[in-house]
Amino acid sequence: MIGRLASGLFLAGLLAGCGGPRGPVAVEPAPHGGTLAPLPDGKGHLELLMEPDPAKSTMARLTVFYLDAGRKPMAAPPTSAKLSSPDVGPTPLDLKPVEGGGPAKAGGLVSPPFRSRGEIVGEVTATIDGQSVVAPINIR
Repeated sequence: MIGRLASGLFLAGLLAGCGGPRGPVAVEPAPHGGTLAPLPDGKGHLELLMEPDPAKSTMARLTVFYLDAGRKPMAAPPTSAKLSSPDVGPTPLDLKPVEGGGPAKAGGLVSPPFRSRGEIVGEVTATIDGQSVVAPINIR
């Protein structure tokens, strides 16, 4: 009896110490519906979109958008970048400006098609304000 009472009081104390239930945390979505990854030194963010290649269902493409700290397109985004990851192959992929796609894809850099394994862990390298910037990424 005393053991149950002590256990109940202990559990109640733990729950009370946790601050009780909390509401959901609001996270601002990425402008294109992708995954955000921080750029080093507070330079802003990468927004990453991994999408199936329209020509081949087993292939994918990665589109990268460079955003400032306010999650708006950078005033002078990079015009090329490199994706390095064993998930896309042994050779880094060149990311080039998106052709077509209208305003929704403006400023984006896209990879050539690669065999999709469902996840990319690696890094994206580009020149921002005259400096090479390497950003680690992890996207599913």
